[in-house]
Amino acid sequence: MKPKLHSYIPIEFKSEKDAIAKEKKHLLLNSFYYGFAFLVIINNLFYFFLFKDSTFLYYSLFLSSMCFGVFTMDGMLNYFDISEDINNLLMILNYIFLAFFSSKFANNYLFLDLYFPKLKKFSYSIGVVIILLGALYLVSNNYYYLLFLNILVFSLLLIYWFSAVLLFKKNIYTKILVFAYTIILFSGIDFFI
Repeated sequence: MKPKLHSYIPIEFKSEKDAIAKEKKHLLLNSFYYGFAFLVIINNLFYFFLFKDSTFLYYSLFLSSMCFGVFTMDGMLNYFDISEDINNLLMILNYIFLAFFSSKFANNYLFLDLYFPKLKKFSYSIGVVIILLGALYLVSNNYYYLLFLNILVFSLLLIYWFSAVLLFKKNIYTKILVFAYTIILFSGIDFFI
C-alpha cells in the first residue's frame, strides 16, 4: 500500500510476512558483519600475544569500540532491559574509549612520536575535552554536548588520517592505513555527525 498524496517521508505498509522476512535479512547481514569483526578482533589479540606488539592490542580495542558503536546505533541494546541512563552512559564511555584507543593505535602504528611529537599532547587535550563534554551530557542531557563530543571524536580520527597522509611515502603500512581509515571516516560521517 502506497500513499496517494505526496509526503516528505515515504511510508509503505507491508504484510507481516514481508516485514519478518526483511528483518531476518537485516539480522543475517548484521551477523556477518559482527562475526567478521569478531574474528578480526580475535586475530589481532592472538597477534598481540604472539608478537608482544601493543599495536595489535590497541587495534583490537579500537575495533571493539567501533563495533560497539555500530551495535548501539543498530538499536541492539533495545533487546536488553537497559534503562536510558545506562544506555547513555554506555554510549559516552564508548566515545571516550574510541577516542583513546584510536589515538593509542595511530600513535603506535605510525610512530607519531618520531614525526609529530606534539600531536600526542594535542590528542590528549582533545581527550580531556571529550571526557568533560561526556560528563556534561550525562548530567544535563543537553544534546549539544553530545553533538560537540561527536564532532571532536570524528575530528580526532580525521587528524590521525591526515597525519597518515603526510607520512604516506614512509612505508607500505602507512599506505594501507590511509586507505583503511578512509573507509572508517566515510562510515563515521553517518555515525558521528
